[in-house]
Amino acid sequence: MGELTRDSTAAEIVKPSSGLSDDRAAACGRPARQRRLCFSGLFFLACISLLLLHLAIALLVDPRNYYGTGICKGLIREISDNTRREKMALFTDYRKDGNIDGLLLGSSRVMKLDPKSFAADGRYFNFGVSGALPADALAIYRWVRAQGAHPSVVIIGLDVHAFDPNYEKPEELRKVSALYRELGDTDGGGLAEFARMARIIYSTTFVKELLRVAWYATQRHQIPKSYAYHPDGLLVNARDDRLRAAGQWNLDKGIQRYCTSYSMVYQRMPALSPKHKAIFETVIREARADHADVRLWITPLHPTVSAYLSNTHYPRLLGEMQAYLAALHGEYGVTVYDCHDPSLYGGTTTDWYDGVHVTKPEAERIGTVLRGNRDGF
Repeated sequence: MGELTRDSTAAEIVKPSSGLSDDRAAACGRPARQRRLCFSGLFFLACISLLLLHLAIALLVDPRNYYGTGICKGLIREISDNTRREKMALFTDYRKDGNIDGLLLGSSRVMKLDPKSFAADGRYFNFGVSGALPADALAIYRWVRAQGAHPSVVIIGLDVHAFDPNYEKPEELRKVSALYRELGDTDGGGLAEFARMARIIYSTTFVKELLRVAWYATQRHQIPKSYAYHPDGLLVNARDDRLRAAGQWNLDKGIQRYCTSYSMVYQRMPALSPKHKAIFETVIREARADHADVRLWITPLHPTVSAYLSNTHYPRLLGEMQAYLAALHGEYGVTVYDCHDPSLYGGTTTDWYDGVHVTKPEAERIGTVLRGNRDGF
């Protein structure tokens, strides 16, 4: 009897006991898991809501004017315009007053070429746009032709880095559907387009631009507009020109900025992109098929910038560009002007806004060459 009692007692000691049945114990643990799941779900919904709120604000403000959805386009145009859209509107109005005899294409580095200086050959329009690549030249030329214009002269300024294989089509171009569709591309929609849009909208740069628009809205009455366009597309840097006239413009700072930024560009650029070449040659073929006189020119760098880039791939790439344009001259009969250095067109080292953008007097010196007053090849 005593042994039985000892065994029973031992069994009672060894047997675990929570004081609850297994079902009740499980029931007590479930609310904690449910609370964790509930918190995770709420956190996920909060993140999604914030992302959607940011997307709504981004499209509502549209600080780069890429999507055409902004409620304050007039304000945004003053600080971060889509130059392609604005030049299209100017061209449409300009053409109402007469035919377009000549077209000036290229990046912001051609914007100071005055169409009026080509008046002996008819009415010209400056369709230079910021950050232009060969795809821009093709899209713009096709769009101009689609409007019924038939320019007899097409002058295209070429930046060497515009043929960088690291560059895709500019985002500004993608967001102007009337231009982008002229390329006949199919890579601008679906998942790829959504991913591209997300990379832009959720970048820190985009957030800074949203904040910049908000700040500018509160200070608008204190900040003069820095630039404008003539009806013929000529860029007017009114504020910058006033500062230059007053001796308050810091040219050295602008030069140094492009020494730094272009150094990074030409360190990584391996060669002229075959893809960009193919697109550009399409422009030439179509313009020549329209019996247009096509003139190509290499845009200049300030000599200080060129010297700074001597230790990058720039000298070799410039040579590749010169050889490429010589080949285009031989194949298509286009006229080529090499203006990569001011000494080649009678330029200066002072009539510049920065390391790559020339003032109107300097642009006029280039224009003298482009009007055929000097032999090209």
